[in-house]
Amino acid sequence: MGVGIVLVVAGVGAGGAAVSARVAKVPQPHGIDFQIHTTADSNFCVDSPGDGSVIVASCVPNDNEHFTFTHNADGTFQLVDGFGNCLDRGDGKAGTLITTAACDFGPSQQFLYRLTDKINDPAGKVCVTAVKATQNASVYDDGCHRTRGDETFSLSR
Repeated sequence: MGVGIVLVVAGVGAGGAAVSARVAKVPQPHGIDFQIHTTADSNFCVDSPGDGSVIVASCVPNDNEHFTFTHNADGTFQLVDGFGNCLDRGDGKAGTLITTAACDFGPSQQFLYRLTDKINDPAGKVCVTAVKATQNASVYDDGCHRTRGDETFSLSR
């Protein structure tokens, strides 16, 4: 795990006194050989088969399912697949398929991992989503929802 984000909330309390609350750092994963499991069924993982697509497949120990989380100075990360390409959110609109592309470190390739086990855009508005935990299911962008299990993932090495 690496450097995370610190959220500081400030305001005015009763009697006009300034108050602030500091929220703990959210550690961002970084390093090599991560598998990204769906929490709907941990036997299924995000898979990059090398053809530009990103799918859900049965977890197996191969490079298709091993990802590197970069450690960027701004607290975000890129997800680099076993072929050296980055996961890409495209235009970031709901329903856009997640694909892989040559790493350009642009906004569509930047992600954050939230305490809620969601992988999303840095603004926290678009979440990586798996249609379902079944073989060859699509992985796409969708608006973030509080209780949807298809938007949550666990990490392992």
